[in-house]
Amino acid sequence: MGAIEALAVNDGGFAVPVEECPFGVGLPREEVSAVLDDRRIDPRVVQIPFNVLVLRIGGRLVMVDSGCGVHNGAAGGRLLQHLETAGIKASDISVVILTHAHGDHIGGLLAADFKTPVFPNAELYVNRVEYDFWTSDQPDLSRMAAPESMRAGMAKGARTALLALDSRWQKVAPGDRILDGLELIPAYGHTPGHMAVLVSSGKNQLLHMVDAAHHHAVSLRQPDWVLAFDADPEMASRSRRMLFDRADADRLRVFGAHMPFPSLGAIRKANDGYEYLMEPWSIA
Repeated sequence: MGAIEALAVNDGGFAVPVEECPFGVGLPREEVSAVLDDRRIDPRVVQIPFNVLVLRIGGRLVMVDSGCGVHNGAAGGRLLQHLETAGIKASDISVVILTHAHGDHIGGLLAADFKTPVFPNAELYVNRVEYDFWTSDQPDLSRMAAPESMRAGMAKGARTALLALDSRWQKVAPGDRILDGLELIPAYGHTPGHMAVLVSSGKNQLLHMVDAAHHHAVSLRQPDWVLAFDADPEMASRSRRMLFDRADADRLRVFGAHMPFPSLGAIRKANDGYEYLMEPWSIA
């Protein structure tokens, strides 16, 4: 896209029965199945992939988040293998922007010993709000609908990874300039410091909405449904609508960490919700 090269890299993913899916907390599972069925998707299963965006900007390789690493079982951890397939070594990564500290985004920064950096030459950036929240003594996850054991695991994993790399973090805020062509956008609610990233080169723009959407049908059709992983569900809903409205109004190409690979598409309004339009692969 213009002078910036963008690469989608899959890190794995998982599928869960609709009865166990994280969407529409408190609602009958039949309502989730109905959304899937309306989009001609198997109404019995919800599939959630993990995708990472890599950008080549002026000779530097910039990675947005780091995938799961070895810390999420068989569901993830394929990022390094797929980077190597694309001719990229971990040591080639110049910059990692951490959008938020959930395990499928921060877990790839550390090796299995939870100490050794996987990307030894990368500058690491994180929102100061996000860093301060997860490294506090007791991060408040009381509004998150996920089970207590999952909340505790999230908090422990985030704190461990952030503090293990403590001396390397450069703490930023939305609006701060990291590199030409990158804009950090506040999209709070999923976590207290969750950020989206707008990539621009000339007239070309790509909005990485990260975890504003966890499913290409459900999250778009029902943006106000509670997601079990949202730290502040009401704020997360407002952030989703803000990003979706911007993508629709500006006719932006969008990328999402959990959209179907290669995670490239567009968004348009549809009644009270939105619709995700997957971009066809080009064979030219």
